[in-house]
Amino acid sequence: MGRARADRRQREFAWLWVWLVLVLSIAVGVGVTVLLWGGTRAEHRDAFDTGWKSAAAVLAILAAVVTVERLRLGQREHHRQLAADRAAQITDLSAKASEQLGSEKAAVRIGGLTDLERLAQTHPDLRQTVVDRICAYLRAPYRPPPDRNAEPSPGDDGEAGEHVVSDEEVAARRLELDVRRTAQQILQRHLHWDETVEDIPETLWDNIKLDLRDAVLVEFDLTRSRIASADFRKATFHSEATFTYMVISQDARFDEALFIGNAEFRGASFPGKARFGKAVFGTGAKFTGASFGGTAWFSEAAFHGEALFEEASFAGDAAFGRASFGEHALFEQASFGGVAGFRGTSFAGGARFGEAAFEGTTSFGEALFAGEVLFDEASFAGHAWFGGASFAEDVTFTGASFAMNAGFDTASFDGDALFGRVSFGADASFEEASFAGSAWFAGASFAWDARFDRAVFDSVVSLVDATVVNTRSGHVLPAGWVIQSKSEGTGARRRIVRGGSASDAESPEP
Repeated sequence: MGRARADRRQREFAWLWVWLVLVLSIAVGVGVTVLLWGGTRAEHRDAFDTGWKSAAAVLAILAAVVTVERLRLGQREHHRQLAADRAAQITDLSAKASEQLGSEKAAVRIGGLTDLERLAQTHPDLRQTVVDRICAYLRAPYRPPPDRNAEPSPGDDGEAGEHVVSDEEVAARRLELDVRRTAQQILQRHLHWDETVEDIPETLWDNIKLDLRDAVLVEFDLTRSRIASADFRKATFHSEATFTYMVISQDARFDEALFIGNAEFRGASFPGKARFGKAVFGTGAKFTGASFGGTAWFSEAAFHGEALFEEASFAGDAAFGRASFGEHALFEQASFGGVAGFRGTSFAGGARFGEAAFEGTTSFGEALFAGEVLFDEASFAGHAWFGGASFAEDVTFTGASFAMNAGFDTASFDGDALFGRVSFGADASFEEASFAGSAWFAGASFAWDARFDRAVFDSVVSLVDATVVNTRSGHVLPAGWVIQSKSEGTGARRRIVRGGSASDAESPEP
């Protein structure tokens, strides 16, 4: 119908211009002849000759214009027809793929996914639409096949029981798993980009957004993928989930996600916001060398296995408040550019922050450390607050530096507390702190107030070779330690030495 109308319009256009060109050329020829008509026969002949040549020239020019216009209209119609044919082809392929994805046969569903992949590869403007369709398929409810025919299931009374899975159901789940693996592999294949390779691969689908909320994903792998944004809220990852060297340029959401196997984020890059609030990591979580450009939320996240954040960098705020670490938590050589919030966080295993750099305010207030804790050579450029923290085993801050106020008020140290060679650049407060083991401050340096008001020491306390800089400050030292009456050598720095009771300490200078 559309093609017939277009042909009719072209025919009407052709005859209209034919008559217009003839009339106009005749009019020009007659007009020129009349204007040049003289009194002699020779002048008549010249006028007539010039007139018909003028008419022929006008006719040629107009014929050329008409020809060009017809070509332009023909090309436009050709492009319109190509677009219509393309739209019809896309509609047919899309409808066919949708029908295949709804099939009861796994092989047909796989065919539908591969048809969608070809469609997106051929038509770049449809890639986000195809990815949305694939993600929608993966968001559909699914339970992976069990390792055996009995799997945990809640009973009628809410108690955990066992549900016997039939062989037919297991077989159906395995077939569906093949379909889902195909869908995941399509995403992996077209989001992968190895930045060490100079040329961008033709298979890359760039600037793609993933919406996999509530999805059930098995052996999910986005190694070296480049994604615009990703939403994995409440997604469940069975087996290992691999995001090594992945780049998510905008927001990444893993809120309340469940990682049943290992979660591998080594070298991943999150230039935007990264949300892992209330996420559950069933086994290991590796963020070694990962970089977070915006705020990183891990509030109330649960790490049941080892959590590795060595050399990770947090350019914005890092929120780990009320998170729980079931085994070792390693943050050695990590860097925190904004606020580092670990308030109320629990560490069931060892916690290592050796050589970590905290540029903003740091809070470990009311944190619970059940294992050994290490902050050796760590640097705190902003205020550092450990008030109310509980250390069940040995804790060491050897060689650490605090540029601003350091607060350990009401903290409890059940093991040895080692603060040897620590540099306190501002106030250092241990008011009402309790030390059940040795309290070792040998070689520490206090620039301003060193306050141990009402601190309790059940074992050895040592400030050997410790020094103070500002003797006018209100120092309150442990019993038996005083500030030396005179500075040694040049400068105002004075040593803390053994003395009598706390009342024997030198009074601040007026």
